[in-house]
Amino acid sequence: MKIKHSRRSPKSSPPNAMRLWADIEDHLTPAFALSSSDRAVYFYLVRRGRLQGQRVLRIAARALAIGTRLSRSTVRLVLRRLGGKRLLRIRKRSYQGYQIEVMLPREIPGCVVPRAHDGKNLETVDFFQTPKYRRAIFTRERRRCFYCLRRLPRGLGVLDHVVPRVRFGRNSYRNLVASCVDCNTRKGRRSTAPSANSTARKSSPRANSAGGASLSVN
Repeated sequence: MKIKHSRRSPKSSPPNAMRLWADIEDHLTPAFALSSSDRAVYFYLVRRGRLQGQRVLRIAARALAIGTRLSRSTVRLVLRRLGGKRLLRIRKRSYQGYQIEVMLPREIPGCVVPRAHDGKNLETVDFFQTPKYRRAIFTRERRRCFYCLRRLPRGLGVLDHVVPRVRFGRNSYRNLVASCVDCNTRKGRRSTAPSANSTARKSSPRANSAGGASLSVN
């Protein structure tokens, strides 16, 4: 049976398939504890979308269920689960189907562990104390507040510990994000983002831009 998909978004450069496969198997799956149904849906969306150069894939719910050999109810649950883990974003949902943007492992902060130019494992590097590593965090966040997406002029942003130091949070690149002074002050010693800004960030169409870039240490 031939499955028709609606018109797709303009094409972008597809990722390297071999490296992508290794990133999914070696980093994404264990990091997010993906189940077999999670992997089936994620792989299908990547194959039909990102590997074809489509950042946003338009697909009918029935076609997604048939393509993954899962029930529609299971597909809906998996999409919600993957969305909750920030592995995809449902840009639009309608009677015709979904518009889905799938994030690749290297677009997800902390998923693929990079190495610095000196060969050090970045998991062991103190990103809070060293100026060049501090700059790398701001560059990764594209100089926007991780919580509210406010643009951070040079010299005005701060680094925030997602898990505070008083709760034994580390100075690792996984635990540090760029923040404006207001969000940093409101968050205080809590381990979660300020509630109002967190909600705004999730609903913003630019929510993925904060923290969406890969980490680069120069």
